[in-house]
Amino acid sequence: MTAQEFLNFRDYLFPASGFQSLQFRLLETKLGLKLEKRVNQDFINKLKEEDKKKVEKALSEPSLFDYVERWLRNMPFIEFRGYRFASHYKEAVEKMHNLDSCALNRMLEGEEREAAMKDLASTMEIYESVWDKDVHNKQKELGARRLGFRATNACLMMMLYEDQPMLQLPARLLRVLVDVDDCLNQWRHRHTQMVHRMIGQKIGTGGSLGHRYLKETVDRHRIFSDISNMSTLLLPKRFLPELPTTLRDQMKYFHSIEPYDRTLFELGGGGDNVELDWTFC
Repeated sequence: MTAQEFLNFRDYLFPASGFQSLQFRLLETKLGLKLEKRVNQDFINKLKEEDKKKVEKALSEPSLFDYVERWLRNMPFIEFRGYRFASHYKEAVEKMHNLDSCALNRMLEGEEREAAMKDLASTMEIYESVWDKDVHNKQKELGARRLGFRATNACLMMMLYEDQPMLQLPARLLRVLVDVDDCLNQWRHRHTQMVHRMIGQKIGTGGSLGHRYLKETVDRHRIFSDISNMSTLLLPKRFLPELPTTLRDQMKYFHSIEPYDRTLFELGGGGDNVELDWTFC
């Protein structure tokens, strides 16, 4: 169908819109897209009263993102009998940063070196958010992060040590969440391209700004971007700190551990006084 052929019956579609539909809004909301993160926050007032109540109910309930964050927050391994993941990670990052700085100083000169060192410093600030809660909270205020400090640490540890038996399935789940986000975003992107091809810059049938609005949602309506952005914080294996033997033993499969320390799950890691959050459970 050509764009001209589509225009012959487009008027009959008003005010229908697949992108603006109740079902799509509920899907986004239940996955974890908050109202304040939406490009068009006024969409809810354009719904029928019955549909409006359904969306408001979904907004008031815990989303998949909320459940995932609480699950990550309760992970016991980031503190375990004196072991602190953030502290060991910091040592590894500082070692890698020093080597990178030396390499840049040796290989580059003048303005090129200055620009590279500036980029390296910016990346270091992202790393610092793993062990410095104030830096992390600053990034949350700027909208660069959504997960809490402890949940971010747990997510990163799962990805760095996913070869440990007890972390394999959690790390796989995190990748699936990113896949869901990517698939939804690919649909948005393809829908945006189709709209531009068919109606150009015209207003959408659902009352939106058409192509311009759709294009903006591709960038802003991601839900699990915290998880997909973890790749920035990953370290090469040669810099990855080795886990303590006692912790590795707790990460084995249940049947291979004798005796098994149940306090790992009761107190956040073999007796560490960590307050677990069982909200929504």
